[in-house]
Amino acid sequence: MFIASQYSKSFYSHGLNHEKYELLLAHAKKINEVKNELSKIVSKDLEYYLSKKKFDYINMFKSKYTDRLSSADLNGLISQVYNSYQSKFEAITKKLEFKKVKSIKVEYYKRATKYNKKGDEKSIKVEYEKSNLSIALSYLIRNGFSDTENHIRQKLKDESLDKKMKMVYTNVLSQIDKFGFARLCKLAMDKKNRIFKQYNTPINFQSLSFVSNNRIKDDIISYNRNYNSVINSFITLSNISGEKRLIIPVKHSKQYHNEMKKYEKGIDTAYTVCFTDKPNEVRIVLSYEDDRYIPDNKENYIGVDVNIKRNMYSTSEETTIDYNRELLNRYAEELLKLDELKENKEYIIGKKREKLLNSLKTKIDNDLIDKSVKLIKHVKELGFDHMVMEDLAGFNNKTYGDDPETKMKISRLSRALQLSSNKDIVESAARKYDVAVSTVQPHYSSQECNCCHCIDKENRLTQDLFECTKCKVIIDADFNSPKNLVNRVTSKVLRNKLLKEKYIGSGIYEPRTKKKEVILEALSMHRY
Repeated sequence: MFIASQYSKSFYSHGLNHEKYELLLAHAKKINEVKNELSKIVSKDLEYYLSKKKFDYINMFKSKYTDRLSSADLNGLISQVYNSYQSKFEAITKKLEFKKVKSIKVEYYKRATKYNKKGDEKSIKVEYEKSNLSIALSYLIRNGFSDTENHIRQKLKDESLDKKMKMVYTNVLSQIDKFGFARLCKLAMDKKNRIFKQYNTPINFQSLSFVSNNRIKDDIISYNRNYNSVINSFITLSNISGEKRLIIPVKHSKQYHNEMKKYEKGIDTAYTVCFTDKPNEVRIVLSYEDDRYIPDNKENYIGVDVNIKRNMYSTSEETTIDYNRELLNRYAEELLKLDELKENKEYIIGKKREKLLNSLKTKIDNDLIDKSVKLIKHVKELGFDHMVMEDLAGFNNKTYGDDPETKMKISRLSRALQLSSNKDIVESAARKYDVAVSTVQPHYSSQECNCCHCIDKENRLTQDLFECTKCKVIIDADFNSPKNLVNRVTSKVLRNKLLKEKYIGSGIYEPRTKKKEVILEALSMHRY
């Protein structure tokens, strides 16, 4: 299947003079100022903006600032404000619901650990459920007003009323008759006021990066005809601080940027301007939307776990692919040497050392791509067409402690190996081989038994071995985790709770945004 997808290429300015840099900086500050003004407006009336769509935001705010910024800039910044508030609105929506405590369970350690004895209190789990009263209160917190009771009675007279809504209205009236409208409405409104007060602090936008659409018909990127010049390309931006055209010198690398024809037409291209730590330098990301092929309806699943300590990839079919350890150790060695030198605060890294580090990092990046392609070919050879991986973006639980081989912090090593974006590298390569890639939440995959699905930290007391405290199964820890990843997709009930289709009708899944406690509850209650 083909879907609309965004492609992008990144350029760093080269030889940008101070005057042009100041124009970009002034423009960024102006955009940031408007973003923070909009943020304050939204935060003052969260309840009103909670149900609005991005299109509503653009219609409401665009005309208000047309005298200060261009239409293209306003579309970009209003979209950023809208997107930034969505996580806050999602949290509010979840809290605007009443639940009844079903049970409180205390868990105890089943065997002694380094810091706890067998029988010590381990955790407390609270389970919730819905009741007729909680359902009625949840309705009132969202729809309650002074004439709600009469409104519901009028709705119930409508013969075309949906059966489900009829049940909801009947239940609300039943609870009102039982406890009184004033009492229930006060409970609902008090909770609503507390929630909105908790979240009414405006989001403060500090980053000066800004997004806009190009409005000139000429090519946004053009090439320098003077082939002897260090600057081989120019990017032309429009409507920057009153300037109709602002030309930014950049370096274009055929090896890195590849084919650029799709990005040349300015009218079809959006751009993002980011300010770097270096003086008078900006990074410009050009992007455009185009159709992209996505493998769909693939159901022959294989789990793939991404590791650092023992190997790079391990599969549910109990095979592994490792990093280039010699290269990785060499890079780590140089970084640790640099750390020692930086203890002297006056130390400035030399060009030779910087070049060596960049060279090693490039080789590691290329090795990651090569190994990813090797993995996909291996998956195809085994007869599978759908890989299930962990979504490690923003997930740090697996990256604590030191790596015994390189002596580096695993969190630092994972950044060097692009662990959080590894799935993107694999997904990009997989499309070329007609292999689908789904992602699931990484939580508890290493603590869960793939046989009985018992989740317990004590199942994994060593790095190498998984030994279930419940069913006593023993398996290589690297092979246990990918088997669990597959289960989370193949289980229809669990899939519906934790995942969503990435593209409608594709059969490719990605995680829903869930709290760690909710994920644990779903995994604990469902035994596949």
